[in-house]
Amino acid sequence: ILWFCDWLPSPSPHLILPGLQGQTSGAQRRREGNTLHIQCPYTAWAIESKMKYWCLLKDGRYQFVDGRIQIQDDTANKTVSITMTDLKAEDSGTYFCTYSSCAFPRIKTISLNVFKGEYLYPTQSQALSGSNLIASPALPQLSPTAEQFP
Repeated sequence: ILWFCDWLPSPSPHLILPGLQGQTSGAQRRREGNTLHIQCPYTAWAIESKMKYWCLLKDGRYQFVDGRIQIQDDTANKTVSITMTDLKAEDSGTYFCTYSSCAFPRIKTISLNVFKGEYLYPTQSQALSGSNLIASPALPQLSPTAEQFP
C-alpha cells in the first residue's frame, strides 16, 4: 500500500520519512524476491520519541511505504532498522528514512534498483579469454591489464 505525502495519514508503525543526519548509502541492488535491510542511525534526541517512516520518492511524489516492510526503532542505540521483503522490480526508486511527516529532513537516503532474472557469473579463465558471456551488472567489468597479458 502506498500513500502520497500530499496528505498525511494517521501514524502507522509501518511508515518512515526523512530525518536529521541526511546520510546517503548510495545505490542498493537486489534481485526480485530478495530482501533489503537498511539501518538508519540518528543522533538528534528530539526524534527518539517520534514516529519513524520509510518513504519512496517516485515520479516526483513522496509516498509512504507499507506492506512488505518491517520497521524497528531501537531508541537505546538510536537506529531505525528497515527490512523490505519479496522485492519486485517496481519497488525500484529513491527511498529515505524520516520521522513525523514529509516536512522533516531525511535521516538516510538510498537508491534501490530491483532487477529481474539471473546473471551469468564467468569464471576468471572465461573472462580473461574473452569468451562471449553476458556481463553481470552486479560485477565490475574486467579490463585487460599489462600484468594479465604480458
